[in-house]
Amino acid sequence: MMDRFIFIIIVPLIILCLLLGGISGLAVWLFCLIIAYRVGYGINKKNSIDNYSGKILFNSFVIISFVGFLLVLDNINNYGTQFGYAGDDGRFYDNIIALLENQGSEESGVFERIFSVVVWCIERPMFTHADLLDILPFNWLLGALVCYLSYELLCKIGNKRYPIWIIYFSLILNYNFIDSVVRLYRDGLLYVFYLAAIISIDKKDYIRSQFYILGAGVMRGANAFLLLSLLFIRFLNEKVKSKILVSISIIGVVSVVVYNINIYGPQVFNYASDYFRSSRYSSAFAGYSLNEVYESRQNALSGSLDESTVTAKIYQNEGIISIIGKPAISFFFPLRMVSLVSNKESHSYKAQINSTRNFNFYNLYIDATIFSWVLVFPLFLIGLYNSLLLSDMKFVLAIYYLFTLFMVAHISGQMRHGLAFIVLTPIFVGYGLELYGSVPKCKKQVISIGVLTVIGIILFNTMSI
Repeated sequence: MMDRFIFIIIVPLIILCLLLGGISGLAVWLFCLIIAYRVGYGINKKNSIDNYSGKILFNSFVIISFVGFLLVLDNINNYGTQFGYAGDDGRFYDNIIALLENQGSEESGVFERIFSVVVWCIERPMFTHADLLDILPFNWLLGALVCYLSYELLCKIGNKRYPIWIIYFSLILNYNFIDSVVRLYRDGLLYVFYLAAIISIDKKDYIRSQFYILGAGVMRGANAFLLLSLLFIRFLNEKVKSKILVSISIIGVVSVVVYNINIYGPQVFNYASDYFRSSRYSSAFAGYSLNEVYESRQNALSGSLDESTVTAKIYQNEGIISIIGKPAISFFFPLRMVSLVSNKESHSYKAQINSTRNFNFYNLYIDATIFSWVLVFPLFLIGLYNSLLLSDMKFVLAIYYLFTLFMVAHISGQMRHGLAFIVLTPIFVGYGLELYGSVPKCKKQVISIGVLTVIGIILFNTMSI
């Protein structure tokens, strides 16, 4: 049924692409579509543990493209430009164009340098100038590759074939994931390296994993730290048989990291992002205290909250409520359903209209994410809990998942950085589904948690919580 839907929407996608991107945009999108088809059903099919997982790449590319085109329509309707309200995609685009035109850019990072080479090799022989939709399909292809690698990791960890709807519901329907890969952000390329590193670590191919860790690290240093932490956790789990000692060691690592951030403050943030832009962050953070830097990271969420809500109070609290509450918010974000007609101010310097109240298709994705928790969260929670009771790679990744969730919630404060744990969610959803079908006790638990999830969503969205 999903395959039929995928092929049905390809024709509307071609029309949308032609209308929004012209001949050049259509040519680039069709080129990426062919790559997704050939890789998904050809080369990678031979390396997959089942003969059908290759369709993940093709299907994911089509779905991500569909959402991406509709997002561009939203941007044109609301801001008079194809670029998003945050402005980051505009800066990435300008850096790529500057590199293509040999103008250079001090803010250009690894992502822009790689994309400028790809665009120059593929598009410049055909087109004199690359518009946004001449570049975006490459990013959508990377997002689809992330979905494929996440599914491959799921199957390798579980050593069996899982239903591919797990990826659709726990990854593609996740607002934070889709928001990071449909826009011209570096997250698609970053998490290809990130997941490739985790797959190599699972295979104990540590030499190759270092290459992937380096690739992730030059784009966002914090992700390299997380991956090195995974290596440390795996080493501990192999050498120390006591789960208590492993947990204590991880707590020790967290304490050391938090201590050093408190001591060195903004200097840590200078190299937590793109290495080639470290000088930009050094000047941006100069003269600011750690608390000021951290507050700026939290303002994107807490600044828009009603101070009377529990969510806002969690961010204002510095005790145990905050320690537990912030990771919960990072995990479940977005928390509240939104209207399809809304007013969101644009911070992009490319916007021709800064604020307008119009229909936003993209808001449907927020609602879809919240509804998806009814299915995803019960299976995830059962899978994560039971993984913590094991001693294999599931246990290692469960500890790593919680470690990453804590670090993103308490140090980064940016929801987009949550992809570090979001791309691992299918592993525990898959294991939860496996337990649901084989252990009667777990089946009852999943149903009970599902009912509580529905009640929680209703209460949160009908009361001032």
